[in-house]
Amino acid sequence: MKHLLLILIVTSLFACKRMWQSDTNQILPELKVDKYDSLRIKAKGAVINKLRQGYWITYWENGFIESEATYLNDTLNGNYISYSDSGKIVCQGRMQKGKPSGIWTYYYPSGKIFSTGERDGDRPVGEWKSFYENGSSKDIKNYPRLKE
Repeated sequence: MKHLLLILIVTSLFACKRMWQSDTNQILPELKVDKYDSLRIKAKGAVINKLRQGYWITYWENGFIESEATYLNDTLNGNYISYSDSGKIVCQGRMQKGKPSGIWTYYYPSGKIFSTGERDGDRPVGEWKSFYENGSSKDIKNYPRLKE
């Protein structure tokens, strides 16, 4: 009797799993991990249909984080942070369709802000402020916006 009950429970679980898979038609992400020849992790993140999706981390070969980024269909889209090979933050901002967009901040190796301003693709736009390493204001530059 106990064996029959166990068989019924296991069979029911498999049937439920198959029904859930067929009813949802949802593709679940898989974790992808790329490695250097040294077998240290080079990059890791989610992949759906062979395309990077969501949060990804890349690493320098020495093990420090190189970047933290958000992807949409294998294109940078969202928050982005870059680090030096010694683990210090270099810059941070947002990416839109693979290009820098919005407010970006760049840092001295000490972690103090070097400059901050808006980016539109590969170019600065609007007001950019730069600072001395002690935090005092260095200068302000204004860059033209592209006319649409």
